[in-house]
Amino acid sequence: MQKRIILLIIRIEKMKKRCYHMNVLLVCSGGVSASIFMKKLKQMAEEKKIKFQLKACSLSSVTNTDILLLSPQVAYAKRQLQVYVEDEAHLIQINNFDYASLNTNNVLNEIMNIYTKDMGCK
Repeated sequence: MQKRIILLIIRIEKMKKRCYHMNVLLVCSGGVSASIFMKKLKQMAEEKKIKFQLKACSLSSVTNTDILLLSPQVAYAKRQLQVYVEDEAHLIQINNFDYASLNTNNVLNEIMNIYTKDMGCK
């Protein structure tokens, strides 16, 4: 019984840490458009007082994260990435129009839906 309580406490603490330190990784092929999109997304998040770590990387250097944002240029690799991350990360495929027009509001809304519903954070 005591061991279960300790395990439950550890799980809750991990969940709290995850909620305060959500990591989002933007996966792209080149980097130029991704850096522009990432800058705009960070700006929008700051305006809405939403905090998370946002980094960009190439397809070959994907690391552990909570949410993977896939730019349209790497949409072909979605299935491969789903197998790679299994249940450890959520995948968001960025819509072509949202990416090209820098409509970060839709992407930020998807991130927040995952954050609140799927990850159990507030």
